[in-house]
Amino acid sequence: MPTFLLRHHFPANFQGSPETAAAARDWFAQLGATMPGRGSTAAEEPRRLGDCPTPGERRMAYTLISTDDLETAMAFAEAWPLLGRGGGVEVQEIPVLTPSVQATT
Repeated sequence: MPTFLLRHHFPANFQGSPETAAAARDWFAQLGATMPGRGSTAAEEPRRLGDCPTPGERRMAYTLISTDDLETAMAFAEAWPLLGRGGGVEVQEIPVLTPSVQATT
């Protein structure tokens, strides 16, 4: 099952509130078992939704999820609560690296 990196870009001048914290908790609860324990650097160009500035310009967080396909990962990203409040989400598949095995003689 592919793993996807979701980069969450917070809105400009973001101020947290109990409501946004509750919305985030609900969103993470929806992810459930899709979140693996570890990830690695992504190699493909991300898809962006909403306002996604250059890294370092604003607060950003990330989530790793494992889903069947990109469309499912995008559906989770589209439900991120701050997307409708001026934030953005980048969705990027993380390639699976398999170790090379070399025979010894």
